[in-house]
Amino acid sequence: MILAKRLDRYLLRHFFLALILVGISCEIVFVLINVVERLSRFIDNQVPLETIAQYYVFYSGWVIRNFFPIFVLLATLFSIAILARRNELLAMRSTGRSLYRIAAPILLVTLGLSFGHFYYNEYIYPPIAERYQELKAFAVEKKSKRSFTTVSNIRRQIQPGHYFTIGTFDTERQQGQDIRVYRSEQD
Repeated sequence: MILAKRLDRYLLRHFFLALILVGISCEIVFVLINVVERLSRFIDNQVPLETIAQYYVFYSGWVIRNFFPIFVLLATLFSIAILARRNELLAMRSTGRSLYRIAAPILLVTLGLSFGHFYYNEYIYPPIAERYQELKAFAVEKKSKRSFTTVSNIRRQIQPGHYFTIGTFDTERQQGQDIRVYRSEQD
């Protein structure tokens, strides 16, 4: 039984090492691609280096949100492939363990990682995404805050046959202008 626990730790050590290497290398690739795409915008808008660093910290959160399942898949494939290449899987099978038993620790850990990723997407990522969007809009692209607080040409259906329109709406003051209510006989 102690041997099985030691074997599980060995498999998980290989898996987590592969996960860290895949995650870091892919993160670097995504950040470098984004730097190349946005470099002219950073220079044109004279964005300070500190703001660029903050931008990429929050951008990393977006990469983790979108690509973590792929990182886990690649880490699983790499760790198992390395074990097979070194004939360690063959040695494990020769002791009488099934492939299901060998894969069980990685399967359980990936199940736990999927629940952790769900928690990250629902509770940790939304404030990161909000800050990322603020940095992108106001610091990098130099948009005015007024363009985000004023909404134009709003049209909504109140109930069948009844509609209203608002010409402009200020979200900070919660005030609208040019409000009209319509009733249609066709609905």
